Amino acid sequence: MSKYWLGCKRTLISMALVALVGGGILGCGADSYDQPESEQVLTVTDSPLIDAATLKGWMEQGLVNAGVDSENVVILHVEPNDKATPAATANYNAGHVPGAYIWNGSTELTQSRLDGLSVAGSELPTGAMIDQVLARAGVNKNSTIVLSYPPQAAMHYPSRAYFTLRYWGFPKSKIKVLNGGSVGWTAGGYDLTTVAPAPVWNNSFSVRDNVNLRNDLRYSLGEMIQEVDANNAAIDASGNPWVNIIQQTEGPRTIANAIGRSMSYFFNAYDATAGTGGTFKTAAEVEAALADTDGPNNDKTLGAFVPGIPTITHCVSGMSCTPIFFALDAILGAEVAIYDGSTSQWDAYKAKDATVTAGVVPNDAWRTDLYNRTNPAILTSSPTTTTNVIDPVLNSLYLSVDDPRANQLENEDLEYMTPSTSGPPTSTGTGDSSGC
Repeated sequence: MSKYWLGCKRTLISMALVALVGGGILGCGADSYDQPESEQVLTVTDSPLIDAATLKGWMEQGLVNAGVDSENVVILHVEPNDKATPAATANYNAGHVPGAYIWNGSTELTQSRLDGLSVAGSELPTGAMIDQVLARAGVNKNSTIVLSYPPQAAMHYPSRAYFTLRYWGFPKSKIKVLNGGSVGWTAGGYDLTTVAPAPVWNNSFSVRDNVNLRNDLRYSLGEMIQEVDANNAAIDASGNPWVNIIQQTEGPRTIANAIGRSMSYFFNAYDATAGTGGTFKTAAEVEAALADTDGPNNDKTLGAFVPGIPTITHCVSGMSCTPIFFALDAILGAEVAIYDGSTSQWDAYKAKDATVTAGVVPNDAWRTDLYNRTNPAILTSSPTTTTNVIDPVLNSLYLSVDDPRANQLENEDLEYMTPSTSGPPTSTGTGDSSGC
């Protein structure tokens, strides 16, 4: 089954292919829980992107960290895992927007979790982990979350945080990104602080209260393989893609019929000397970046983006593609999702190179080097080397990529959203080794 079953997901891939070849794309309207909620009055904005003056206004209205049963604002400073700094909290400790709580990108933005035939790294964090981040900052059912970030942060950290909140059911109306983060704040004429607010530990709120898990925004490996097969078939039949597959790259693409775009096309880079930048681009600039097939220097071959059809973006680990997701989802309001495992997982499902003797070869249904799923040039130039290990038990158990049991991560997260009487899954997120 194809991915888009929740919130007007696509139906069966075969039906979608018939619709495409017949000249039409199955359309869908906006999800109701992406619209501003009636009780949100003071924090309604035209876009998830806000400027410093808007946030300062909310502070002056007493909304930030109000901690009451009415509209309030919680600021989360998304700290990058910056190996150049002595500690994961160094940027936050040096100065952050007043009232902001830390969201540690080193330990709280990704987890290793079971997906398909093996454990994959850098996957979405579990509900238990996100609940911990939210409880510490006092998020409640009336909160609007504002994401900030330090000057030297790579833009995929706030983007990954935005994607994570979207996946765990927060509507766009309740997520804001302070454009420029700390730089945008000081550029607005306001001071940073080194004072950290005391943890609240509000355990009365959970992502479960959002009701809807937006797993239509994330692709598992099995679902991605189905989409690639359907896209290849659509191109063979009509010359037109069924989906835009964007790899975050200016170089060769791994997945067949993928196009390339650098994440840097979608934001203004931070200039440490001038102390400026680190801001997302406008809608017009995003559209221009999508339309640009040869890159800013006219020296690339990036492939054509087709407006009006769904988009899936990926990278190496599911991090650096998130600014592309943010640009399409938050800025353009387009239909977009992320292949979370990205090429690090995709490469693990090729047959082992002749020089690699360890590991299990995945069964043919899951092999990404078969059925024209991978760019032939990549197969020739990049032998399979990976730390992901195919589980031999799962390899013999799941013989089809549409086996619902093989989408363990999303199954676990759906269970977390509607826990049984025995309680929610553990926070480790690795799942049952049997995959059942």
